[in-house]
Amino acid sequence: MITTTGIYHIGIPVNDVERAVKFYTEVLGMKIAKLNRDDMGDHLNRADLRSGDGMVVLFQRPNPIEKDALKEDGATHHAFTVSPEDFELAAQKMKE
Repeated sequence: MITTTGIYHIGIPVNDVERAVKFYTEVLGMKIAKLNRDDMGDHLNRADLRSGDGMVVLFQRPNPIEKDALKEDGATHHAFTVSPEDFELAAQKMKE
């Protein structure tokens, strides 16, 4: 068995990479490592964001999916560590 020692990156498919980048950087405080645009250079289609020692990679879905993850079976989630000082602020921002 291989024992993992951490997470290198997490890939998250999103409907709108630019909107997601704004959330992950402005609300969660992640830093942009790299932004990738489509072949024409018109649309952002991938964003690599730093989160501590790890990375979150946001991928543009080819076709947007509108769903309510809370009502669907098999919903996934992502958990990020925040400092105790920022916990209440993080909880407030998630509700917003």
